[in-house]
Amino acid sequence: MNKLLCFDIDGTLYTDEKVVPASAKLAIQQLQRAGYEVAIATGRGPFMFESLRQELNIDTYISFNGSVVVHNNEVIAEKTLPLPLLKKLYNEAQTKGLTMVFLEKDGFYTDVAGDHVVKESLHQLKLPYPALTETLTSRTKINQALLYCNVDEEAHFAEQFPELRFVRWHEASVDVLPGAGSKAEGIAELSRHVGLTINDVIAFGDGLNDIEMLREAGIGVAMANGKQEAKAEADLVTGDVAEDGIHQAIERLQLL
Repeated sequence: MNKLLCFDIDGTLYTDEKVVPASAKLAIQQLQRAGYEVAIATGRGPFMFESLRQELNIDTYISFNGSVVVHNNEVIAEKTLPLPLLKKLYNEAQTKGLTMVFLEKDGFYTDVAGDHVVKESLHQLKLPYPALTETLTSRTKINQALLYCNVDEEAHFAEQFPELRFVRWHEASVDVLPGAGSKAEGIAELSRHVGLTINDVIAFGDGLNDIEMLREAGIGVAMANGKQEAKAEADLVTGDVAEDGIHQAIERLQLL
């Protein structure tokens, strides 16, 4: 089949309880058997969804909001945050008393112990507290960062650091990405690698970091439980993730 289907995780494949509905799992299996290329497109790092990849038998994915692209377990594209710029951002965050978390393909790190907001936000994703390190900015291949800040502070950083992208994923935190980074860019890389174009992509998402891929994919499918901004960019709004939304969309698009 000359189609690539890309699924966000949180709020799209995962319910609030971080489980995949049986109907969604069955739909994925049927798509794979029918010959479609099926991928995950997420803001999470690879180490954050290993069990999901095993559960769904998916080894192709876009992670870190497009910064790492993997096809059949092989990294085909990778972007990292420019270290001098990241150090400057980190130093300014420190002067404001703001916590940062740095993420690599195999783990994440912070130099602040026991930050309750960090703990709460990651608990929502069923993730542990990041490893502690005293040399946060000495790492050389940082794919993404988390900056814990409010909306006004986000606007300040976006103005001061136009080379970076700031995308809110939690009321208390934003993802920090390379300037050209997005799920849409990662999907375009993957599409080219498998001999398709982004017009051959059907993208499923619900969040602010899904907006570009919903807009640029051949067909963008937003979940009913998604952000209004995401639904506004979609070609189709399907049901809630917990109410068989994935299965409904597959049926409406007559993919099987």
